[in-house]
Amino acid sequence: MKVDVYNHVFPKKYLSYIEKILPSGLIKRWSDITSIHDMDVRMRVLDNFDDYKQIIAISPPAFEVINSKFSHNLAQVANTELHSICTNPVYSERMPWFIASLPMNKIKESLAEIDRVVNMGAVGFQLYTNVNNKALDHIDFKPIFEKINEYNKLIWIHPVRPPSHPDYLSEEKSKYDIFWGLGWPYETAACISRLVLSGLLDEFPNIKVIAHHWGGMLPFFEGRIKAWEERINKPILEQLKTRIYGDTAVFGSVSSSQTAFDFWGAERSLFATDMPFGLDGGLHNIKSTIDIIDNLQCTDKERDAIYHKNIGALI
Repeated sequence: MKVDVYNHVFPKKYLSYIEKILPSGLIKRWSDITSIHDMDVRMRVLDNFDDYKQIIAISPPAFEVINSKFSHNLAQVANTELHSICTNPVYSERMPWFIASLPMNKIKESLAEIDRVVNMGAVGFQLYTNVNNKALDHIDFKPIFEKINEYNKLIWIHPVRPPSHPDYLSEEKSKYDIFWGLGWPYETAACISRLVLSGLLDEFPNIKVIAHHWGGMLPFFEGRIKAWEERINKPILEQLKTRIYGDTAVFGSVSSSQTAFDFWGAERSLFATDMPFGLDGGLHNIKSTIDIIDNLQCTDKERDAIYHKNIGALI
């Protein structure tokens, strides 16, 4: 069995709701990817793979980025639609689990939404690396972590950084899409490091965190992290490797995947493809990621752990 732990959807009802809020040009990216909003088309992609299931989450952007006033309404619509997909007999065999998202600019509403979606069967929560440029370890978000800890649920961390975030402080915005190409992997590494170093995860020991894109920059800077440990006198690597999981969604990079696997180890690695992004409505990412994992320098037992046993134990 293969359980793909991080994939995105933009259900039609959610898309229609956003169309009432945003100009049509701003949602063209999602409306142009048929397999992100048309579940019948998506199923035809998934049916290319035997014994394969997905955990689905709503696609970025965050609700508070789309519309801060209506973020709670957006969350309710999105999470309800995810639940509807996962309980629809036509789709549930392939997409049986969903990750809920929260209106993070509204703490009271987020806490109520956590209660609601847990009762609906959500396996965890998608949090972005910052909330309107505020770090997740900020005191404002502590009640959310406390509530998730009470439910013993997973957190999926997704990077976010807008084009308005400049590459250099003397500039007004990012150039050449550096905010996405390099900024997102940095965001992931910085966010995960802050969650660990702030003591937040120690305070809430039931929380388990999955870092998207195999942890962004982290696996490639192990030597520097060791030097960093000496500078601040904290066991960063030990905490990372005992509290964090990394997923395999790295757009088909063989060398990156082997390096990340060697960093996290089999027990901390989870199969993910980021479907439907990439070529062919996500088909290429699924195929290439499976091919990479099938050829990793690891044992068959470790491969099974990546594909389904690790996530099976977590959810």
